[in-house]
Amino acid sequence: MSLSWLKNVAELDGNYNTEVHGNISPAEIRAGEPIRAVLSTVINSDIVSKEVRVWRISPLGVEVVLPPEFQDVQIGQAFDVELTVGRVVSKLQGITATAKHTEMDRQILGLRLCMKAEANWSGDDRRDTQRWMTSREFMPSGVCANPGKFNDFIYFKITNISSGGMQISTSLRNKFIVPGIRLEATVSFPLTGQIRIFFETINSSMKSEDGREYLSLGCKFIRPSKQAIEVISQYLFQFGPPISLKEMKDNKLVPSNSISGIEFRYVRTKDEYDQVLDLRRMAYGGAGKLAAGEDVSDIYDARSRIVIGTYKGTVIASTRLIFNEQTDQMEHEQFVSFPDFIPRKDEICEITRVCLHPEFRGSEILLGLFRFLGITVAQSGRRYILGCATDQLLPMYLRIGFRDTKIKFSHKNLNNLEHTIFLCDIVKGLSGKGVNPIVWNVVWSPVTSYLTERHILEYDLMSTVRIGLYRLLAPLSFFLERASKKPSKRVPKKKDSAPSH
Repeated sequence: MSLSWLKNVAELDGNYNTEVHGNISPAEIRAGEPIRAVLSTVINSDIVSKEVRVWRISPLGVEVVLPPEFQDVQIGQAFDVELTVGRVVSKLQGITATAKHTEMDRQILGLRLCMKAEANWSGDDRRDTQRWMTSREFMPSGVCANPGKFNDFIYFKITNISSGGMQISTSLRNKFIVPGIRLEATVSFPLTGQIRIFFETINSSMKSEDGREYLSLGCKFIRPSKQAIEVISQYLFQFGPPISLKEMKDNKLVPSNSISGIEFRYVRTKDEYDQVLDLRRMAYGGAGKLAAGEDVSDIYDARSRIVIGTYKGTVIASTRLIFNEQTDQMEHEQFVSFPDFIPRKDEICEITRVCLHPEFRGSEILLGLFRFLGITVAQSGRRYILGCATDQLLPMYLRIGFRDTKIKFSHKNLNNLEHTIFLCDIVKGLSGKGVNPIVWNVVWSPVTSYLTERHILEYDLMSTVRIGLYRLLAPLSFFLERASKKPSKRVPKKKDSAPSH
């Protein structure tokens, strides 16, 4: 290669590359490299197509050796560009960005690249789903083969993502990622999973952060698998910005485990208690359980341990635990007199004011709340849990091991709606007695393991055998649980959409 050729390239830097490639230094394409282009444009009312040699390429533009057929092209003239990089073909729009010029006795034409209009997504906005920023501390990363170079790989980080696409950042050394190129990548989501996914680049630009320049690419997914969507959903729920489950479902995202993003603990501050009161107003008001002007706080709050489930600092689930002594009046005793089969007060933990944010319904968050209650009550040494529910919600409690006492009353603090008192022997429930084995594996098995490993609960031989037999059904239990999460065509009735009492 002659020094005069290098001199010509140096003279061209800034005059043409900036107009075609922005500030990205393009890759020089040697003869025989697997980079080809076919240009098509209208000349004298006829469509003329011609294969041309690619001279330089970058994510923003391409320079080609001009054939005789296109000698009269002008700046701003549009071309259809079929660009082949390795085995990947992209169909693009090219706009003449520079006047033709001569290099090494060849006439060179520079085209700025963009996606063809018909290749865009449908609708006015190419993004048909909302995107969310990824966490800087837990940023997903991916790798894919470089289609234009042998044994070379493209490494990238995902800066924002949705069910339909993503924005990625990568090094400026990756010259061959033009708009419209299709790639297959392996993407790792911290603490969530790894997926393989196909995507197409839609646009590219150069950005700068902390004094470092990088290539930013907007991409759309190509037929993402259910597993990929689940992993993306779970990552966003745990590490993305605050997103309600309703908002995620509206954007075709369903996390596989919504409990993982929730922290269960006790109220610590006045602000958290105020959030609990706001949540009660929202949940009870939406369920028609509050009369006009009804207060959502009472004297029992001061005697309770108020449990909350927080999602990124916001209270989205709550209940309260009351550990009465034998001489105390239980909250439910405001409404009924207990028959003799109800255990002693100092053996009971009373649970009331269970509520869940409306935009987090239809998830496992309530189950996570019940697991926390189970551990708390077992650690306290109390054996029984007592509470109440409306007819619409009572089956949920019975399904997970609570017993219907047949004691009914009109709850004067909840718009006089009829409630039924339920009771649970926590030792029997955690050992699976009276609980469907499928339900027990999903709800109580983790709690039982936790308590037995720490010698908080010990079981007799019969209970130990039952637990062992139930655990044999764990794979079936989790398969059925997973199947039950598939989207249903049933429209939920208003009466069963408010888990609060």
